[in-house]
Amino acid sequence: MSKRIEQLHRLHDGELDAAERARVEGDLSLDERAQQKAIADVGAAVRNTLEAASEGVDLWAGIEQKLRATEGGKVLPLRRRLRTIALYVLPALAAAAAGIVLFLSLGPGPISNACDVEMLDVAGADATVLKVPDHEGKGSTTVIWTTEE
Repeated sequence: MSKRIEQLHRLHDGELDAAERARVEGDLSLDERAQQKAIADVGAAVRNTLEAASEGVDLWAGIEQKLRATEGGKVLPLRRRLRTIALYVLPALAAAAAGIVLFLSLGPGPISNACDVEMLDVAGADATVLKVPDHEGKGSTTVIWTTEE
């Protein structure tokens, strides 16, 4: 992302201090001013639509109903909820974490497209050039992947 685009995003999001905001606003071209106004208008329209659509919605009634057990309308005891979490949620999270650790430790490492290719001419196909590090991280292989159009 260019520095100018980043400045425009930060201006729109209100992330600039007063001095920088004044400087960026002073440098805005007519197109950039129109873009900033259009972005603000779209944001306002989305916010207004969501507020209108959610007006009068009572989420607590549904949440409370889910929390109550079918027997006597009592809220499930804390011990029972914790047991459910311990039996189902924690093992699933542990398995997911183990899978992520395994993937990261055994994976080939970061794949980049920072290859030195002097010329690549493919007729009737798309080509992607990747530099894939070996499993020890000491060398790499350049892969040219072609796909016919």
